[in-house]
Amino acid sequence: MGGQVQLVVRFSDGSIERRSVWTNSTSYWLTNLRLVTEPDEWMRKYVDPARFEKVPERIGGLTAPDGYGLIVVDCKLKKLTEMQSYTSYGQDYVVGLSFEMPGRREKLAPLSVVLGDADNGWVRLAAFLEAKRLVGFHQPNRKSMEPSAEKVEWETVSIDAYVGKEGATLDDLYQEVGRLFAGNSREARTMANVLYDMKPWVINDLPETVKDLRQFQSMLQADGFDLTAEDLAVWKEWIDERTRNDEEDGVSAEDGA
Repeated sequence: MGGQVQLVVRFSDGSIERRSVWTNSTSYWLTNLRLVTEPDEWMRKYVDPARFEKVPERIGGLTAPDGYGLIVVDCKLKKLTEMQSYTSYGQDYVVGLSFEMPGRREKLAPLSVVLGDADNGWVRLAAFLEAKRLVGFHQPNRKSMEPSAEKVEWETVSIDAYVGKEGATLDDLYQEVGRLFAGNSREARTMANVLYDMKPWVINDLPETVKDLRQFQSMLQADGFDLTAEDLAVWKEWIDERTRNDEEDGVSAEDGA
């Protein structure tokens, strides 16, 4: 479903923009080769006030969590740090890519049709593949597929290994994902994530714990973000609420603090 999340962008010149954005749109902007190749220009397009003309109340806000949490894109330090429970960045879920394949349940549309839609996740994947920045596929290994397996063990394999074909192309991958998700079929390999090389960017995916909330706040201050009294008050609210939830759930101070 998704919802609002606070986005804070610091540009290379030190200027900062804040927006309340919809979680569903964030992968398009943040798991994107353009964040690597032209970060300032790309992020200025993301926060362009013209995109928020119909929802001016989403312009601004605090350097603090709101809604689903907080995403901080630091073009100055090439660091993306986020705490939100909706998605992850620097990767795509194969199951998510399958949802962007027209006709996969009847007659799969040609890849050329899909690549004609700039918003489609396959366009972003194609850009990473062409730039030789597709790391591989993070998926359960063969032992995890056996009925006797007690837990899922993960491995990262190449596009060739994932597709099962030497010299696999983007179209081969497209056809394989279409096969895996045709009708109602499900296989263990559908749990895979496509991993991308986002260097020099560092991506910090923080869970919503008391310890990590405090770490996030301290990291922002150490990186030169000036948190106002209003910012700090919201951080305290989030930390206090998480602490109360942990106490109700019986989480020890060592685990949650």
